[in-house]
Amino acid sequence: MPAPNSLVVAVVLFLLLAMVRAGAALALDDDVVILSRGGSAVTVADLRARLMEVPPEDRAEFIADRRRLDTTLRQLLETRQLADAGRRDGIDQSPEYQAAVRLGTERALAALYNQKLRAEGLAKADLEQVARERFLANPPPASWTIEARHVLVKPFDDRNAAFAKASEILERARAGESIEALAARYSDDRGSRDTGGLIKGPSESFDPAFSAAVLALEKPGDLAPVTETRFGFHVIQLVAKTEAGRPRFESVREQLIEEVADSVARRHIIASHERLFADPPELNEAAIERLLRDPESVVRPPSANR
Repeated sequence: MPAPNSLVVAVVLFLLLAMVRAGAALALDDDVVILSRGGSAVTVADLRARLMEVPPEDRAEFIADRRRLDTTLRQLLETRQLADAGRRDGIDQSPEYQAAVRLGTERALAALYNQKLRAEGLAKADLEQVARERFLANPPPASWTIEARHVLVKPFDDRNAAFAKASEILERARAGESIEALAARYSDDRGSRDTGGLIKGPSESFDPAFSAAVLALEKPGDLAPVTETRFGFHVIQLVAKTEAGRPRFESVREQLIEEVADSVARRHIIASHERLFADPPELNEAAIERLLRDPESVVRPPSANR
């Protein structure tokens, strides 16, 4: 029989996965404990806070991967235990801690404000109309039907680690391992993972970087270098490619709308920043001179100057 703590974890994770897959509106209470040890606990509120570091469109998929969720919860618990130990030692009363809290708060507020600006920009635009106008003004070139196998590694909050993992998978494929097996085990693309990473469709329906990588391959079985798209890093193997006619708007609609959304949101954020930063900053030249003359003055705590 599993330990009580393990049973609680299993039940909570089952509810989270069921809610994600069913699209349920019901939400777990923030104070539900998911994982605990030695007097320290991770609650649903802690998990929600951690998910704020994941792009909104990836959060449901992040939760739906049991292995990733297990790892995240254990990392949160270890961090909580270390933090609790720090509090017992009084570190939360130190000037260093207070400075770190201020900096973290500023960064969090800035990031959330940018998210608000992005949402405002998207709310003001007719994305489909703009996408259709862009399509008519710049019709895409002739399409190809491409068939490939791929392994997707999403960066979530660590781009370097994702690239390193994708590079390792590519080397294993080059050494002879089956890309079907690698996709089944490692791919973050749930839509193709169960079919050995196999995807097929018009080239314009895929991310442009992905299509370019596939079309650059010459013969079936060839492997592309690690390719980055807006979804993450891909290890790609060509299965087949066939030239077709010019694409219709409907076949590229979703991709164009995503591109337009990114462009519209970015422009709105930049314009908002320009208004916010319009006035020149006031510079304390005396403080700057002191820093340049004595760099250690900013390293020493203020009490050391008395």
